[in-house]
Amino acid sequence: MLLASGALVGAAAMMVHLGQTLDLGKFGLGSGRQSVVVVMSRDGGLIFGGDDDARTRTSSSLANRGLSQVQLAKFRGSDRQWSRLVRCVRDRYAQYDVQIVEQPPAVGDYVLAMVGGPPRQLELEKTVGGLAPHNGSVISDAVVFVFQTRGSKVSELCQTTAHEIGHTLGLDHTRLCSDIMSYERCGPKRFRDQHARCGEWSDRDCDVGDSHQNSEQLIAQAVGYRRDPDRTPRRRPLALARR
Repeated sequence: MLLASGALVGAAAMMVHLGQTLDLGKFGLGSGRQSVVVVMSRDGGLIFGGDDDARTRTSSSLANRGLSQVQLAKFRGSDRQWSRLVRCVRDRYAQYDVQIVEQPPAVGDYVLAMVGGPPRQLELEKTVGGLAPHNGSVISDAVVFVFQTRGSKVSELCQTTAHEIGHTLGLDHTRLCSDIMSYERCGPKRFRDQHARCGEWSDRDCDVGDSHQNSEQLIAQAVGYRRDPDRTPRRRPLALARR
């Protein structure tokens, strides 16, 4: 489980390591890529603790915190602000085979991104901006949380939403400030095609055991590119990065 802190710039993150070992298949090097659907929800409502299952609104993040259920607040903002947020998140994932929608598909898995309410809903500190499960691979039926506090800007919510979805695609935190998976503040962020050290406020090895992460290439290996699904990354994949 990974926590994003206050629009990605608050207190240090907490990570629950799942004891996984490096498996190249997780990065598409030994298996096929998979398309991912993400449903963004502004409506709040009950979320239950348990194994991840977005369709039944069940979250491992709640279970890991000892919570059986939580009533989430709705997104506070106008229809225009919500539309801007959805468009912004779509833009961050536009080149990848990740569909950002507002209604659940009739069949198949999807990630549910709940946007709204303060972090205290999940008994978290006020500096926490979001929460998502993470195990180094794609979690196609995860539930993620993006918290909305007083004064939250659409641009900040967009950044946090894209960041938390990134965790469900297997991404760790990076130290590259301009990368979406970084906590540090330095203006607009994208998934960067650059090898960077993992970490929150100091360097550490990535959760899967590598010393560096290339967020752009890792997403491409996991889900592929939207307009040209057979396109391959320009550089060698993350798994080949060395200490």
